[in-house]
Amino acid sequence: MASRELLKGLSERQVLIGKYVLVLVLLLVFVAGTCSYLSGVKARLSVREREFERFTEMMQKYTGGLAETAPLKKRLLVNGGAASPVTAMEEIGRELGLKDKLSSFKGAEESISGGYKIGSVEVSIKDITLNQFVNLMYEIERYPGLLLVKDLDLKTGFEDNKSLDCSLKVLLIRRAAS
Repeated sequence: MASRELLKGLSERQVLIGKYVLVLVLLLVFVAGTCSYLSGVKARLSVREREFERFTEMMQKYTGGLAETAPLKKRLLVNGGAASPVTAMEEIGRELGLKDKLSSFKGAEESISGGYKIGSVEVSIKDITLNQFVNLMYEIERYPGLLLVKDLDLKTGFEDNKSLDCSLKVLLIRRAAS
């Protein structure tokens, strides 16, 4: 009731101005609320854009890694090659005429990791030429099964400076039997 008595004392013009002021205040509150909502949306959008950029970078790294490993994966699917890394290295040594220069083989137990059998062997080769070493690396690379050189130690020969002594650790990786 007090509000009606207050309104009776005001002129029609003052009531109209009061209504306009009330509408303006409500409009300002609505605009301020909309602006704060839109700034929150903008912040969330910028976070999503940064996440998308990081995802794109990770996707490019992943596809690049797939491209790099595709030839190795194809070689894993090839049936052939030796049953153990020791026989693989003996076979390569025999092909290159290095059988008498292969001084020691230290085979390790095979392990299974991620559905693949990984066998390794440490081979010592004495008194080989640089050309023979390059041919050995070429034959390891081109072997039908997947052979990887994990460690390599290459030194000049003890008795002859023109020859090389080499020790390397070779991994033979193949699919584990399902």
